[in-house]
Amino acid sequence: AVGFVYGVKVFKRKKFCRLLLFKIGFNLADVHPSLAQSTINKAIAFGLITSYADSAKLAYLTGSPNFNPLYSNLVASGRDDYVAGKTLVDYMNASGDPRIAKYYQQDDNGNYVGATIGASAPFSNFSAPGTFAYTTTTPGIILNYTEVQFYLAEAAARFNIGGSAATLYNSAVTASFADWGLTAGAATAYLATKPYDATNYKKSIGEQAWVSFYNQ
Repeated sequence: AVGFVYGVKVFKRKKFCRLLLFKIGFNLADVHPSLAQSTINKAIAFGLITSYADSAKLAYLTGSPNFNPLYSNLVASGRDDYVAGKTLVDYMNASGDPRIAKYYQQDDNGNYVGATIGASAPFSNFSAPGTFAYTTTTPGIILNYTEVQFYLAEAAARFNIGGSAATLYNSAVTASFADWGLTAGAATAYLATKPYDATNYKKSIGEQAWVSFYNQ
């Protein structure tokens, strides 16, 4: 499967394997901290991706059945019953997060409105997914630079590995903005309202990773 992502670029395939090792380390963090720390250190020492150019994304094609599954569900299926969820939409609205315009489309009144999860949700009353989901070739994200930056922030906060947690937290959010076509200035303005909280790193990193991992 890695061959479909990176083709013949063996050095990028190796980086992807290191990323998997890195991610496995975090899966162990609460149950075996020492093994988690040594695994994370090993992956960092091997070398991780340092830009979006090395992100693991699966390229889809324009024709059926090889287009993006989102397109398959939202367009090719003829369905129009997928709407935004209230939890994330409300959080992004309250945060003034400009990524919301990428994640979702406005309703007929020019607002971003999410439906209560599990409740009846007439399509016309709520925001539809963003236009990215209506494109055949939008790539599938397997593991990207944003996710790596959030893991590095957690490694710094939890194990004092790899640098400043606050700096890496900012870098992770900024990377997410860039991935959605937004500027570093927009990320800086957003981060001024959502600064890293060293007294509760799990909340800071967890909430922002939750928002950033939309479409993963």
